[in-house]
Amino acid sequence: MLTVLLEVQGANTIFAAQRSCTYVIGILMKTLTSFFLSLMVCTWAYTQSSHKSLSGATTTSKDPIHSEIIERLDSLAYMVYKNARSYPIDTSRINKYNFAPELIPDYTDEEYERRLSLIPSVIPLVYHEDVGKFIRMYAKRREQVGKLLGLQSVYFPIFEEALDRHGLPIELKYLPIIESAFNPAATSRAGAVGLWQFIHSTGKMHGLKINSYIDERRDPFKETEAACVLLKTLYEVYGDWHLVLAAYNCGPGNVNRAIQMANGSLNYWIIRQYLPGETRNYVPGFIAAVYIMNYYAEHNLYPKLTDFSYFGDTLHITSYLDLTQFAKNVDIDPEELKAMNPELKRGVVTKSSEPYVLRVPHGINKKVNQNRAMYLGAGTLATISPQQQLQQKLNDRTVYKEPKNKEITHTVQPGETVSEIAQKYKVSKQDLCAWNGIINDKIWAGRKLRIYTPDESGEVIDKTKLVNVKTIKPNNHNVKPSSQGQAQKGFIYYTVQSGDSLWLIAHKHGVTVNDLKQWNNLNGDALHPGQVLVVGKS
Repeated sequence: MLTVLLEVQGANTIFAAQRSCTYVIGILMKTLTSFFLSLMVCTWAYTQSSHKSLSGATTTSKDPIHSEIIERLDSLAYMVYKNARSYPIDTSRINKYNFAPELIPDYTDEEYERRLSLIPSVIPLVYHEDVGKFIRMYAKRREQVGKLLGLQSVYFPIFEEALDRHGLPIELKYLPIIESAFNPAATSRAGAVGLWQFIHSTGKMHGLKINSYIDERRDPFKETEAACVLLKTLYEVYGDWHLVLAAYNCGPGNVNRAIQMANGSLNYWIIRQYLPGETRNYVPGFIAAVYIMNYYAEHNLYPKLTDFSYFGDTLHITSYLDLTQFAKNVDIDPEELKAMNPELKRGVVTKSSEPYVLRVPHGINKKVNQNRAMYLGAGTLATISPQQQLQQKLNDRTVYKEPKNKEITHTVQPGETVSEIAQKYKVSKQDLCAWNGIINDKIWAGRKLRIYTPDESGEVIDKTKLVNVKTIKPNNHNVKPSSQGQAQKGFIYYTVQSGDSLWLIAHKHGVTVNDLKQWNNLNGDALHPGQVLVVGKS
């Protein structure tokens, strides 16, 4: 797989030459560009387009309101506001037009265009009929937009500081509105995570830690930093912010192909027809988001404020810590603590040689430092179950291998369609097209297609052999634990729940599927609720 640097350097050379050469040389470069772009196998096109490929359907410019954007907005009901104390603003100060409470004002296209022209912006805020459709969509979702307006105070200080430090347009702070609706836990159908929606490989490429316990794509500070680096790199390639936004959404590979098909044009509105469906609507959606966040009063919309904040105190944690128990010990809301540290997937800090910086509300730092042993020692560790104790021992000695994508080659059979092939391998149609440069779903019998599917063969590898749980070989997998739930004869037991699988149980207890099969004399993968399994040694 090619690295992003190859594509960035290649594209940079091409576009620099196009800007500096004469018309004749420009035509020659366009020809060469078409040739080289047709040979590119763009890893980044896969990484960025796959996390944006939220449905197999392709939307048209006549109906730009992509369902995923609406789903992101609706998800606001289940995030920060669920647990933070929110309160309404005095609308009399904002309702300068004396609108009736339920009125949804509408305006002409000319008025929208005029207002957009008044917003100071390095990124051109061009009005288009699809921009108007997005504006009207936002205007009708009063509850959700009210929450977006309230969350500005939570996220804009983080975004603005990073954007300014990287020399990027401040208007990019509105990008997470269409990416995640300001939800740090947002996850797309293709596995993109966080405010800026990075998929696994993109996050890893930018140095974000992703494992079974932590996902730094959910960290608003770290993912924002990574997004700034990515956006800055894209601008160095294209020198046009509309193309940057398009490439951020669907990947440079798709943008380069669209440029090729548009005879070398670098105008987003010209190449738009050759871009994937969602990307055709991405820039209009962004412009509409900028508009509605600046002209909300004109649409009878008002912020729903919150006192939630990521800016509090911090604690350096080096040992195991359960957030729920710790929150109870220091008398704060456990959900608020988890919301302040959304990157902790399981609500625990694992033991590590490097301190974990835990964000806590103001005043907690001083309280804990007065008696760290009480709040971070026995008072918390005493609540760890035998299973968790074994997990901690394993964590000290093991490395979890994250599942990787594996490449499959599929030969197109007579009569097969792109949709059928995508469905067969459980990938999105848009991903399949991006990986193979398929335009307008045109394929032919005998063509070989690259397909990337998840390889879920992650495993736990014992590095030091200090905990050799493979030596545990009970003869009967139906041995019952004691009535108090304690392991008999030094073993740890687990009762199978509905929906459990061997992989999930092994993953939860830090062992391998083969271990479970060996310890419990299992020949196959079949389990049934109520079945008792040995999962380790206490």
